[in-house]
Amino acid sequence: PFWLKPFWFTLKVKLCALSRLLTSSGMRFFQGITAWLVVFFLASCAAQDEPEDLAAMKQEVAELRKLILSGVQQEEQGRRLLPQGWSKSISGDTVTTAYTDEATKVLIAASKATKKDVDIAMDSIWLILCGALVFFIHAGLAMYQAGSIRVKNTENVMTLVFLNICIGGLVWYIFGYAFAFGGPFKTENNKLELDNGGFGGSKGFAGSGFLKEDSDGNMVGYKLDAKGYPTQALMLQWFYKWGVCSLVGAIVSGGVSGRITLYSYAIYSLLMSFFIWPLIAAWTWGHGWMEKIGDVGYTDFAGSAIVHIPAGVGALAGAVILGPRDGRFDETRGREMYPHSMPLVVFGAFVIWFGWYGLTCGHTLALHTSLQAALAAQVATNVTIAAAVSGVTIFGLRYARLKIYDTKGMCHGIVAGLVTISAGCANVENGSALVIAMIGAAVYEGCSWLLVFTKVDDPVDASAVHGACGIWGLLAAALFDWGLGFDHYNGRKAFDCMGKKTLTDPGCTDGIGGKAFGVNIAVMIVIVIWAGLLSGLIFWICDKAKILRVSEFVERNGNDKMLHYPARAYDLGRGKEAPAVVPPPII
Repeated sequence: PFWLKPFWFTLKVKLCALSRLLTSSGMRFFQGITAWLVVFFLASCAAQDEPEDLAAMKQEVAELRKLILSGVQQEEQGRRLLPQGWSKSISGDTVTTAYTDEATKVLIAASKATKKDVDIAMDSIWLILCGALVFFIHAGLAMYQAGSIRVKNTENVMTLVFLNICIGGLVWYIFGYAFAFGGPFKTENNKLELDNGGFGGSKGFAGSGFLKEDSDGNMVGYKLDAKGYPTQALMLQWFYKWGVCSLVGAIVSGGVSGRITLYSYAIYSLLMSFFIWPLIAAWTWGHGWMEKIGDVGYTDFAGSAIVHIPAGVGALAGAVILGPRDGRFDETRGREMYPHSMPLVVFGAFVIWFGWYGLTCGHTLALHTSLQAALAAQVATNVTIAAAVSGVTIFGLRYARLKIYDTKGMCHGIVAGLVTISAGCANVENGSALVIAMIGAAVYEGCSWLLVFTKVDDPVDASAVHGACGIWGLLAAALFDWGLGFDHYNGRKAFDCMGKKTLTDPGCTDGIGGKAFGVNIAVMIVIVIWAGLLSGLIFWICDKAKILRVSEFVERNGNDKMLHYPARAYDLGRGKEAPAVVPPPII
């Protein structure tokens, strides 16, 4: 009615207050009945009012009903979230206090567990991606090496790379990973150390421990730490390091290509993945004895020494014992040794460069903090600078010396820069990376010339690129460390300097720069002796057993034509030509 309008605003305010009161914990029984009475009263008033007010009043009724029902739902949710055992008859204030305290505890625990899960997921994605990039380097090596040799051995070289990664994967699963990272480990002075004298692991053979069975009989792919939080799956490290381990044998195949037998190379690849490289990894990345030398330890972030020195000295040992290819140092046949496909060489170099970001950045081993992200960016920047500078430097040196545009030399220079910076990419400044790469290019150029001078036939300069540049990269990582001069030293700690041992004095340890350089020299000598002697011994035994080198007839006619099927890497329109070997029967 018209006379009710002046009181409508006051009535509406009171009704809102009444609705809030009705939502309290002690009035739940009357909430539904009261809501419908209010709705009925307002509807009856609205029916007698003028038509223009009807729509507005319906809107008010709808909002009031929504408010009342919202209070009922919130109360019901609060009751459901109460800890088990709480009485339903307790007061609203007690419920609120109890629920708040309990909910806070639950939320804190849940947030920690959730953050840990997210961290593990991010780290897993990061390492799987980087591991896939490392695996892709093998495709680059196959193209790089195949293009660098004569066309008649193209298929043979690519088969060596594939054979290596397949054998390497199997042996790494059964033996290699256990020797390198299987443990057991102990904690001493808040540092993880390899037990058993730090020489090698003794657990984790054939994937034992990768999966565990819980009390319900379900398989679990990760372990829980002391606080009950999940940790990284062991298979994550296995996958990433498998690609790294297989790189060593793949690099060696380039130095012995064109004349080594498949079975002798298979023996070498098997033994390299079995214990030669895994023990080097155990001494260094596996928290072994090299981590404690001189209380400073080695500095090799991504493998200038750990990966590339064994590969380089292995290629050198194989090239020396095998001897040069037929006609390699015959001046009348020199053109026969030119790369048969520069597109393959260039494409391979690009793929290697691309995959190198996985090999180097991936050694952060995690990516769930801003510090780790900054370190990955630092590593990627140094790798890019080093590869570019070294490639341009070799291109310029070859032009100055030979007056030619040496594309193959430029590709070798790019890879030399990548190898050189791998050890120190996480603890040297960008400008230092440029200088290190320039010197590394000069080291490669000098060693490449020395190989030719001494008539050592290395078709892809693997011993110069990986061996010599790996040695220089290891030494440069200590010389150019971004610690304060030679007084402070960062090394493996990257952004942090190596601190004093006492907790009361957390400052940087003074005067250890020279000691760190000496430690890296010692590490280099040990790796050269270990990998060089064992590689040489394997090739020497195969040579004495008359299984190391293919026959002169096979070498002269080409491995592809005499030993492989199909009998050539390229058809080139000669499909009617009879193959040299009998093809397998068609099933």
